[in-house]
Amino acid sequence: MMLIGALALALLAQHDDDRAALLAGVEVLERRGHPGTIAVYGGQAFTVIAGGGDEPHAVMAASRYGDGRVIALAHGAYLGEDAWTSDANGRLLRNALAWLGEREGPLEIGILGRAPRGVVEELAAEGHTVLNSLQAPPSTVVDVVIWLQDGECDRPDDLRLYVSFGAGLLCAVCPWGWEQVHSDRGLTLDDLPQNEVLRSAGLAFAPGTSPNSGEGGYAVAANRAELVHAGDALRAMAEEDGDAPSRLYLLEHALRSSGPAFRARIEESLGPLDAERSPRPSRPLERDDARTRLVVSAASRAWRDLAPEKVEPFAGVDEFPGAVPAGAERVTESFAFDAASRGWQSTGLYLAPGEVLELSTEAANGWRVRVGCHRDRLWRKDRWKRWPDVTYEAALADGITRVATPFGGPVYLVAPKAGVPLEVQVGGAVRAPFHRLGVESDWSERRLAAGPWAELEGRHVVLSVPSESVRALEDPGALLEFWDAVLVSHHELSGEPLPARKERFVADVQISAGYMHAGYPIMTHLDVAEPDGRTLNLELLAKEGSWGHFHELGHNLQEPSWTFAGTGEVTCNLFSLYSMHEVCGIEPWEHPWLVGHRKAAEEYLATGADFETWKRKPGVALMTYAELQYEFGWEPFREVLRGHDEPIRDDAAKVDAWVLRFSRAVGRDLRPHFLHWGWPLGEALRADPELAALEPWPAGG
Repeated sequence: MMLIGALALALLAQHDDDRAALLAGVEVLERRGHPGTIAVYGGQAFTVIAGGGDEPHAVMAASRYGDGRVIALAHGAYLGEDAWTSDANGRLLRNALAWLGEREGPLEIGILGRAPRGVVEELAAEGHTVLNSLQAPPSTVVDVVIWLQDGECDRPDDLRLYVSFGAGLLCAVCPWGWEQVHSDRGLTLDDLPQNEVLRSAGLAFAPGTSPNSGEGGYAVAANRAELVHAGDALRAMAEEDGDAPSRLYLLEHALRSSGPAFRARIEESLGPLDAERSPRPSRPLERDDARTRLVVSAASRAWRDLAPEKVEPFAGVDEFPGAVPAGAERVTESFAFDAASRGWQSTGLYLAPGEVLELSTEAANGWRVRVGCHRDRLWRKDRWKRWPDVTYEAALADGITRVATPFGGPVYLVAPKAGVPLEVQVGGAVRAPFHRLGVESDWSERRLAAGPWAELEGRHVVLSVPSESVRALEDPGALLEFWDAVLVSHHELSGEPLPARKERFVADVQISAGYMHAGYPIMTHLDVAEPDGRTLNLELLAKEGSWGHFHELGHNLQEPSWTFAGTGEVTCNLFSLYSMHEVCGIEPWEHPWLVGHRKAAEEYLATGADFETWKRKPGVALMTYAELQYEFGWEPFREVLRGHDEPIRDDAAKVDAWVLRFSRAVGRDLRPHFLHWGWPLGEALRADPELAALEPWPAGG
């Protein structure tokens, strides 16, 4: 034990020395984008800089691996175009190169990926020899490999071996962004190529984001890197250290990203889950029950490694997503799917928790099978009203594919981006209430089907709601015609073509953010999916619409070129007002949501229009646009929203472009209007002769 303690102290001292070398002369790691997190768990691994908050995570981490060394940064922008010329980040990156190459001075550097503009020249000017667009592993000996986020590596095991023989590896990835981009293929951070290399060094890019630890980024003076090591947290838990509960979140984090050996160590240290404490709507699992949350996290990861016939239902899933009656008929049905239709393609079948789904096809051609529609992951929520991750997606194989999950769920097929049609036979599931607009079916019988989740599929919109909510629904076709009309109207305003992927609304007992949130699918709470709720009550919808649903559809159509800081929750509401007008017959200026903000708008103008205040008040901000609609109608909006030839990235340029484009669309000088509302117009726009030649609006402005 004394020898082990001495080794641990020696490692800690080495980590302190390495961290000091990497941070020499650095006061802050700038915040670039929204950095993700890194799980740190290996004996040779250590956190360099940790984010702030009550539960800090690594934003930069490093490790020795064999004779080599690795450094990871949790956002691709840390190796971006201007990262090397930034005073703070440039110093940090040069420290990193020296540490990785184990010497000061010129190095042989290989860049895996497409080097940002000027980076090769910048490094070459400092005496380094730089090989751009490197193959992995390198065929030429280099001291340091810089692996950019877009760099492809078909042989990560070979690169890992290359590093272990003495090379340095510097890589930067935004893990949450990568997972978001690749989620339509069912990929997770387990599939991230960089993780296949880093895990051997006791590191892994992990889920979630890191809050700042100081002004403008991650202040070295506020660094708590020595507290952010999952291996230390595991030892503390084994020793029942008094500080262990506050650090168990690191183990929960590592369970979702670390290698199998470390996961096995965590799982071995935990007892079985007490079924009575599993997360469920009637008894949510709270954050202060840290150990049970850790057991839930371990179980959530472990079942995916089991053979389908070994998977069993988890406790609590009978409450949500729901149980299938034991006597319900398990069926086998054949389907033909069109690859031109994007997103999840519905089967109308439901897989019971712990039961095996069998799919048979002669040619899978990249198609995938998905079980479950409740896609939101709840890992960072303070309480879990259900298991945090209840859906599953897997590649379809030629021949037979067998799938099971502890949660069950609706069954879908998902086409690859460049796919061919699929013919598949699906067996082992039960029928659920299902109606596809335009396809004849005996709805009076199908609405009583056993599956606990129903699906109503229009030409452009799909609704996923509890089956009990549709048992008494008489006319799903009329309801779907309404929702299709809403989506069509949104696209009329944007000028964008109707999408090949149908928009989806999914109701859930708990979602990851907000009352509803945009994305695919758009997530809502269960209350709006009750029989008389906003999702299904056609009489209410036709009369009043649904501001929340329309708002989230609007988010999915927002374009950065006309949505600047402060208008993220504003320009989406243009679509809400438009659909309320076109589909529900409600005049925009008289809509209750807008009327409710008039007094606040009057007070804002009376106290002196201040743009920073305007940006914090979405209801007030919408009035600026609504006055234009009241005066000029919708046509100018259609013209202004339609695609820009070039994307606009600068906020000031976006403001000026909106004013200029709208003025041209209506043939009036609208600068007085926007100045009245406090918009900061650029000097060039204020002096623009084209606008000066137009009649101002409002008159006399």
